Amino acid sequence: MLYEEHNLVFIHQRKCAGSTAYKFLGELPPEDKAKYQNGVYKDDWDEQKLAKYLKLAIVRNPWDRFISGWKYCESTKKNSLLETLENPPVKGHDYRHLTRSQVGALKYPDGRWAVDMLISFEDLQTGFDRLCELLDLEKKTLPKVNALKDRPTYQAAFGPEEQEVFAALMADDIENLGYSFDKPGEPGITIYP
Repeated sequence: MLYEEHNLVFIHQRKCAGSTAYKFLGELPPEDKAKYQNGVYKDDWDEQKLAKYLKLAIVRNPWDRFISGWKYCESTKKNSLLETLENPPVKGHDYRHLTRSQVGALKYPDGRWAVDMLISFEDLQTGFDRLCELLDLEKKTLPKVNALKDRPTYQAAFGPEEQEVFAALMADDIENLGYSFDKPGEPGITIYP
């Protein structure tokens, strides 16, 4: 999303506090400004044109994000976790919310990060406090928006077989985001300007 008034591009990673970010940043921009929300996945991403903007994204522990997406998506929420892992959505809404790589939207093919600021979901308030400093905005407590209730923790949901399948399916995110299955709640990678 392009927020001209903040000189900001927000890349919306699904199931990574996007609704909270939108609520914090104000109204959703007009549709013509929404085109950058998918990062480098889309052909409209223009590195030179966007160089003047602060490019921001939020990332989340891949296991926790998957559980959230699994219980949210219509095509998967009634399936077992293993069934979902073995037959994940490959296109459309549920793909974007569940199986699309976070890193794939945030890194160029040559491995460079396409973002200037990467906030960890697990340390969201600290990241947005830093964003306020950069944009000269008043700091405020973030609202909690669209949090799923009554979902299992990822540690309870993932058995050894599920962990093995997940490791192959989400290898890119696991390798690049700095999260560990054994350290729930610990922030992954952060990049602050």
